[in-house]
Order: sequence, then structure tokens, then C-alpha cells
Amino acid sequence: MEWLRLVLDKLFSWPVVALVAIAVFRDPLRRLLRRLRKLGVGKEGVTLEAGKASVLQDSQALRRESPEREFLRGLDDAPVSPVVTQVEQSIHSSLYASTPNEDDTARVRRLIRALATTHLYWQAEVTYRNIFGSQIALLRRLSAGDCLPDQLKAFYESARAANPGEYRSYSFEQYLGFLLSTQFIETRPGTDLYAITEAGKAFLTWLTASRLPENKPF
Repeated sequence: MEWLRLVLDKLFSWPVVALVAIAVFRDPLRRLLRRLRKLGVGKEGVTLEAGKASVLQDSQALRRESPEREFLRGLDDAPVSPVVTQVEQSIHSSLYASTPNEDDTARVRRLIRALATTHLYWQAEVTYRNIFGSQIALLRRLSAGDCLPDQLKAFYESARAANPGEYRSYSFEQYLGFLLSTQFIETRPGTDLYAITEAGKAFLTWLTASRLPENKPF
């Protein structure tokens, strides 16, 4: 989790900065992404692995365009406001001034890390809008140790008892399924235990840092 705290604290103050940075360097980013065979985000930060690309492989990759590449391609037609232009120029100047001897590959690596950070911010914001207070409490319980299904169901039953109307057609499977779909929890292979994931821990870290209320409805 240390990598997340370092990135969030030191890389960029606002997610929009990362998006503008991607716009500034979209051409070198696009060239590098087409040469990548592996891109990962983990405890060691962003990892890039170059592949042995061919013209055929590139064309096939373009036809199976990923959301990330579609996003980068869409920047070409995106309207640019004066505020974005101002921030864009500031990022461009700061990046080159602070690392005058750094090549484009190293700069792209940092920008991809910024994009990964932006995605984490976005995912946390969207999830917070939809998650129930009882599900946050469930995550807090899992952060202290693995649980059996009946232990987790107690959170569901308590919330359903307090909100019978809202839970009338909302099953425990759906309740737990939301946390599984966000990849905040997982099952331990070969057991009945549920555990919190690194993504779930990151969400709780973000929640604490953001000082948002956890006693949400339901």
C-alpha cells in the first residue's frame, strides 16, 4: 500500500492534471503503448514490458482497441477549454524543466503512472456514490481478518432489518456481488472464507484520507 500513498501524496494534487498530462504527451504515449506486451500496476508501481511487435500485430491490436487506447485516441477530437490549455502548458513546462535529461520513454512511464492514479481516484469516487454504509462496515471488518459467509451476512441482515423496503428485492448474493464486482473482496481458494483485496484496502485508505462519512444509508 505504500506505493499508493506515495503516488497520491506526491504525484499530482488533482486527477485532471494527470488527464491533461496524457493529452500533452498523447503521441509518444500512443507509440509506446503499441509496443507494449505487458502493462501492470502493483506494489512496485507501473511495469512496462516491450513486445516483439509486427505490422500485423499492430493492426490486430488496433482493431481490438482497448478502452485506454480508445480514450487516448478520443483526445484528438476532445474540445479544449482555456483552463485546460493553461494547465497543459504548466505541466509541459514543469515536466521538462524538472527532468531536462529524461527521455520520452521515462516521461511516458510517469504519465502512465499518473493515469493509473487517476483511475484509482475515479473508481473510488464512483464506488463511494454507490456503496452502502453497511458494506463499508463489512470492508472494515474484513480488513481485520477473513470471514465466513454467515459473518458477512450479519451485515446484510442488520441493514435489511433497518431498511426493509429498500432490501425487499435485494438479495444477499446481490449485496455481496457488488463488492465482488468492484474487486474489493475475494474468496480464499479451497475455503469458504472471504478476504479483502489490495483494491479494497486502497479504497479504505482513500476513504480515510478523504475524511468522508462512512455511516451512509443502508
